[in-house]
Amino acid sequence: MHVPTASVASAPSLEAEYEFNAEQNRIFQSLARQMRFVGIFVALLGFLASGFAALALLTTLGNTLSTALQAQQVSSLLVNLVIGFIGVYTVRAAGGFRRVVDTAGNDISHLMGALTNLKGVYRLQLTFAVIGTVLFLGAALVALLSLAR
Repeated sequence: MHVPTASVASAPSLEAEYEFNAEQNRIFQSLARQMRFVGIFVALLGFLASGFAALALLTTLGNTLSTALQAQQVSSLLVNLVIGFIGVYTVRAAGGFRRVVDTAGNDISHLMGALTNLKGVYRLQLTFAVIGTVLFLGAALVALLSLAR
């Protein structure tokens, strides 16, 4: 059914969005539930591990331990923070999928919001994969050059 929209360009559309059926909503509900559980678990694990890495780093700052150990602890801290934020983005995306089920009239908007948050998970992973690869290649190059001397 088509409802006429307002003539003012900035006014919101009065046209109803597509509404998913009961079977499709069960799929979204199951996905949202699983994503929320995984997201919370990953976020807690990542942030908890970050805390332990930060404590380990703080205990070695005044010592004469090798800088390699401290670099490893900083690396662990950063990686685990990324893991924590991946969990946060996953929970946010799960909320969008859950809103598809819980509301009427805005399924596509909620689906697009959920997909935007899910895209954020992968953008974060891609960003840190590129950064990690560049750092790894840089460290490998430094190691190779030091062996050549």
